[in-house]
Amino acid sequence: MRAFIDPVTGELRAPTAQERAALAAQRAATLPEAASKQRLPAEEVQLPNGVTEIRLGERAMHQERVCIQPDGKVTADCPAPKP
Repeated sequence: MRAFIDPVTGELRAPTAQERAALAAQRAATLPEAASKQRLPAEEVQLPNGVTEIRLGERAMHQERVCIQPDGKVTADCPAPKP
């Protein structure tokens, strides 16, 4: 999760164009690694308490955007990945 906070007001804010560009570059730099992780099969793990856990890894990750509206209401959505 990433949050952008105004250093003067301490309030949450939208990322700047420079911050968005830096995040895009960071994401692009990790794509080959993430792509190889996506091809890994799901891993089934038996926990000591008897529960079976399925570890999906990077292929199950997605982005979620959460915003605080002017009226204080919190909204969330999952933007579609850009090709």
